[in-house]
Amino acid sequence: MKQAEQSEFPNYEASTLPYVCWYQNDFLGGVRGMRAHEIGIYTILLNEIYARGRPLDLSPERLARLCGCDKRTFISVLEMLITEGKILNLTCGLWNKRCENVFRERAQLLEQKSFAGHSSAQKRKKINAKIQHLLNTCPTDDELNSKAQNEEKETPNGVSQKTGAFSDTPPHSSTHSSTTTSLKGHRLPANWVGDIHAAISEGLSEEQARWQEKKFRDYWHAKSGQQALKVDWSATWRNWYRREIERLKENQEKLCALSSGSNTVSCNTQEETLYRNLINYQAT
Repeated sequence: MKQAEQSEFPNYEASTLPYVCWYQNDFLGGVRGMRAHEIGIYTILLNEIYARGRPLDLSPERLARLCGCDKRTFISVLEMLITEGKILNLTCGLWNKRCENVFRERAQLLEQKSFAGHSSAQKRKKINAKIQHLLNTCPTDDELNSKAQNEEKETPNGVSQKTGAFSDTPPHSSTHSSTTTSLKGHRLPANWVGDIHAAISEGLSEEQARWQEKKFRDYWHAKSGQQALKVDWSATWRNWYRREIERLKENQEKLCALSSGSNTVSCNTQEETLYRNLINYQAT
């Protein structure tokens, strides 16, 4: 029984899988004319080779137990399979040519998938490196905002504009130093008093103007950091009460829409209550 047909040692343990493509027509053509117990032994030997990925280097007794038959029957069937070329008796164990072809196809497939995965990983690595380089070279939002704040200067009318690259006056060290310091702004003085008459002249009542002055003072005294520094607090105050006037006009339009079609007396009371809630101040 031990007739060495090949001396190489095939090993495909790295290519084993828990399944195999079973071509029933080929199998039926290969076992046609064989007895039932011969087909059973042949099938078990093939599946053992598929599961191990290497030749079956086991004793006849062990192989007979795996096939579920006695040793004499197993040896008789094995000699028949070797004679017909269905099983190869190598020096390293029992082997099958069809199994070897399947293992080779699997090895090539795994190699192709490994190469594709490696190429994909390299592409992702290059893309991530480019993105990281762009993120490192581009300035962040904080840097841009800081630069914009340093370049911004508020005019007496409260309109922001960029400082020019050239000045009409000749550059002097002392003048440039004082100008740079003034552009940084300062906090709202503790004794600051808003221009009530200017707010009244643009549409606020005296009561509303004084309430907005109190809110303005409390807001900016509680503010901290770079945002609490202003170059022209008069301009900031003008912007403040002008926005309040615009808000009151919008609220008045809403009140007119709500009051249309309702009773005049009850509507006046509701309007007064809603009006005081919307403007967010209390009468003193």
